[in-house]
Amino acid sequence: MKLLTLLIWMALSQVAFAQTAVVKSGDHPGFTRLVLELPTAFDWKMGRTDEGYELRIADQNLRFDLTSVFTTIGHDRLASIWADPATGGLRLGIACACFAQPFEFRPGIIVIDLRDGPPPESSVFETALDGADTPPLTTKPSQRPRSRPGLSAEANPKVKTTMSYDWLAGMARPNKNSAKPITLADSFIMHNINDLTPFRDALLLQLSHGAAQGIVQMTKPSLSSRLSGAALPIGPRANIHIGEAPGFDVETLRARPKTLLTDGAECIPDDTLNLGKWGSDQPIPIQLAESRAHLVGEFDRPEQGEVIDATKLLIYLGFGAEARQLLEQFSVKSPDRAMWNSMAKLVDGMPDADGPFIGMQTCDTAAALWAAMAAPHFIRSQSPRPEAVLRAFSALPGHLRQSLGPDLVAKFIEIDDVATARSLRQAVQRSGAKGGAKVTVMSATIDIAAGNPAKAVTDLEPEISNAGPATAETLIALVDAQLAAGQKIDPKTAVALSALVKEQSGNPIEPALRRAQILALGSADDFDQAFMLVADSPDVENDLWALLAKSGSDTAILNHAVLPIDAKLPAVPAEQRIQIADHLLTVGLPDAALAWIGDPNVAATDKARLIAAKAYLAKDDPQGAITSIANLADSTAADLRAQAFWQQDKPSEAAKAWAQASNAEADLRAQSWAQNWEYLAKTDASRFKAAAELVGETTGAAAEPLQGPLAIGNALVADSEKARAILATLLQDIPVLQPQN
Repeated sequence: MKLLTLLIWMALSQVAFAQTAVVKSGDHPGFTRLVLELPTAFDWKMGRTDEGYELRIADQNLRFDLTSVFTTIGHDRLASIWADPATGGLRLGIACACFAQPFEFRPGIIVIDLRDGPPPESSVFETALDGADTPPLTTKPSQRPRSRPGLSAEANPKVKTTMSYDWLAGMARPNKNSAKPITLADSFIMHNINDLTPFRDALLLQLSHGAAQGIVQMTKPSLSSRLSGAALPIGPRANIHIGEAPGFDVETLRARPKTLLTDGAECIPDDTLNLGKWGSDQPIPIQLAESRAHLVGEFDRPEQGEVIDATKLLIYLGFGAEARQLLEQFSVKSPDRAMWNSMAKLVDGMPDADGPFIGMQTCDTAAALWAAMAAPHFIRSQSPRPEAVLRAFSALPGHLRQSLGPDLVAKFIEIDDVATARSLRQAVQRSGAKGGAKVTVMSATIDIAAGNPAKAVTDLEPEISNAGPATAETLIALVDAQLAAGQKIDPKTAVALSALVKEQSGNPIEPALRRAQILALGSADDFDQAFMLVADSPDVENDLWALLAKSGSDTAILNHAVLPIDAKLPAVPAEQRIQIADHLLTVGLPDAALAWIGDPNVAATDKARLIAAKAYLAKDDPQGAITSIANLADSTAADLRAQAFWQQDKPSEAAKAWAQASNAEADLRAQSWAQNWEYLAKTDASRFKAAAELVGETTGAAAEPLQGPLAIGNALVADSEKARAILATLLQDIPVLQPQN
């Protein structure tokens, strides 16, 4: 027994003293790096294996923590990593034509770089640890990624492969020329049907790979589950799936870039849209001359490769019309011709909603940027991926960022994505050039959307004099900024906009100019002219009414907001209707105010019902006021309700309503009119207290009668003087309040 206890203690101590080496990873251009953090310095060696490499460390009790390896890298270089139970070494499965270059960064830190290309001839790590020959990594290893079912690499070279293990690889197979494909049943027939050793080994290998990648969590079964004797849930209705399930794949925490659209089409990859490599730093005339030098070859036949390169250069330079003309004149035959033609339109600022980039706004490649530029407007539910757009936009040449940035920013502002708009502005500013008026307008638009219109006004005003071709856009932005900041617009701005409307007649910018002109006239309180122009621009009507409600003068309100009895109420938002009604009530037109509110009992806001009550009181209709604010219990409604009761000559009800409104002074005055002397006499804070007590004395029980006429006369004189003083003080402190009929 003591011997058994000693053995158990030794086994547990082996586990207890085992040390852990954490393996971390990271992807870099041209290589993948693995870093092993050892608890202390150990001797190590590394060599080749059939599937890759093996790292052996002198400490036999060392364990490897591989749970976070594939959370930051993919399987394009490192296909698999696991600890070899036989040797205790760290095994690396390689899925590329690359080589391992290990080195010790410092004692206890081992770094392994998997670099693309053939290994150096002098590399000592290309020799197997046991001295056996190993195949070079430029040939396919036995376990290489293979395509998912139905997507062969030959049929579609763009399809990325995934790592898979064929557990039937070690079994005998039928003649490869046989037309009958091998099935799972065939594999059992070729072997002993009771021998599941190959399947078991393959399953254990895949489970160990999954545990090493952090996909599978291995746990020990509990003793209770072993002794329970419960039958396994396998029966005639059990479903057992062996092999890959179409449409499903197991991945690590590191998500793959989205390369497929919802309809199964493939996103255009970044390499195809790498516009930054289509030009160079040479002077533009030299680049153009070199690109056109060899467009036509022998027998005056176009050189397709040269024409395509010249087209790409024109797109890179922003000469979209010239690029489309080149594609047409030389009849370029290429699967990417439609893509280049669309890009040529987009660099010229022309939308292309029906082009090849349609639906690619959700891609995680540069296609998301071109899809964003191709759409005339963004739909909030289908907005582009901001991170993909920003990544691709930042990679554009500086001159294209300057020219394409403003329109792209405006689209993101339309869907209230101010954060992405700011990031795009920063990318434009990093281009180095000043940018001119269009970039200033872009920046001002962001400031307005971010709630800082005053800064936008400050930036735009100096640009007006030298805006050049962008004068129209600058004036439009200035009007928007000044309106948002609550500033009056100079009448000269309206005159300049009027001239631009005539100059830009028929151009796409004309509606925006007309809108700015109308609002500028309204801001200058020339609402007569503004409402005359609204007939040709009905889309601006709501904005003009909102401007009238917010800043219109009394004259403008009287001229335009007093509607005929049979007139149809303009389709103005509720908030502006309430503002206009309140303004009309202020100038003494309650009937006109009620016309803007409509029926206060039908889907009206609380504010509208309060204004309606004020209007009814102004036109001596207390019952209408009480009906308008029925079920409203705030202090304002209670005060209006008290005024209505006062108009109805109901001082007691008015007093109660004023008490609910916390208006103590009005409450006491109404109580005095209701002759509630007992209540007033008990209220210490009331100025009516003394008068109420005086009334109480005259109506109370008779005192003991005085004897003699002289005593009676003196008492009457004293009471008269006391009452006279009390009433004089009351008349001096409180004005006379009469009920309104």
